[in-house]
Amino acid sequence: MIETKELVLLWLVAIYVVLVCASVCLIIVPLPRINFLKRYRLFSKVSESINKFDEIKSDKRLIVSLILIQVAISLAFMSRYYMVLMALSFDASLIGMLAITPLTVLSNLINLIPANFAIREAVVSGGMTLIGYTINDGLLVASIDRVVLLATILILGTWFFIKFRYSANLVAGTNTIETSRIND
Repeated sequence: MIETKELVLLWLVAIYVVLVCASVCLIIVPLPRINFLKRYRLFSKVSESINKFDEIKSDKRLIVSLILIQVAISLAFMSRYYMVLMALSFDASLIGMLAITPLTVLSNLINLIPANFAIREAVVSGGMTLIGYTINDGLLVASIDRVVLLATILILGTWFFIKFRYSANLVAGTNTIETSRIND
């Protein structure tokens, strides 16, 4: 007999699989044209967006690359939560992390405040209760994950800023500091 928590986990994974299938259908099935409403500005923009989306869909290599990147991002979320739980000496299962990952990815759709602060933590805390942890445990895991994410962004952002600021400018192909010295 399946326990209630396992059933909830299966539902979460099933919802994620349905969303993935719906996304694949959006890629495969052409979107309907609404050209007859083009005289209205809103529908003109929607029609233009659909046309651009169809152009992107025609590049199969790009679509496969985007899907692989999204799978890698989901695996990174899953791995980070799993490693944090292991570092805190909690008993973690990969199926549990597989259930929390879709919640985390879906919480990115709710951007009420910059960087999705507190929303991801609340979603992860709630998801952790579904797999047998307390809200405090989930909040601790989500907070540690947030700190790791922010530290990574800070370190890599600083490195990229220094690298690209004092090296060749990517857009113009010139170093802005040397160009300003020559012009003076």
